[in-house]
Amino acid sequence: MVNYVGAVSCIFSFFLMRWFGRRTLMIFFMIIIIVALFGVTIFAELLTTVPSALASGVTQVLFLCLFSASFQNSLGPVFWCYASETCTNKGLSLCVIMNWAGSLVINITLPFMFSAIGAWGFAIYGLVAVAGFFFFLIFMKETKGLSMDQCKQIYNEP
Repeated sequence: MVNYVGAVSCIFSFFLMRWFGRRTLMIFFMIIIIVALFGVTIFAELLTTVPSALASGVTQVLFLCLFSASFQNSLGPVFWCYASETCTNKGLSLCVIMNWAGSLVINITLPFMFSAIGAWGFAIYGLVAVAGFFFFLIFMKETKGLSMDQCKQIYNEP
């Protein structure tokens, strides 16, 4: 179910980029990603202490769907569109390498982290998302309405 939500959400991201711009989408959906990751943590912990309908696994799945939909409208396709617009070929190569390296680290550490600290692993990813939110807020420049040449020079200006 989570994968279907992500796939459908990705379709809308290209339209949203045109209407709102890349920076706006990244910042807005990073807030939702943060809420979703901490929401999964909170409800997973509630499920272990207070069994109720509110703290059920369904609520956790809904937060994961919210995360997936938000990811597919920000860090998924928007990041790659932004990187291809603003980076040189060498810079884009570095983006690809860092993305694969980050994915490798997450895939290797995730099982160990969740077996050691359980649902608190989502809170750790939530803290990383908070750092990402502030990074995008401070350093990311909007490319909406700029030509390709202007986009490539956006970080070269003093």
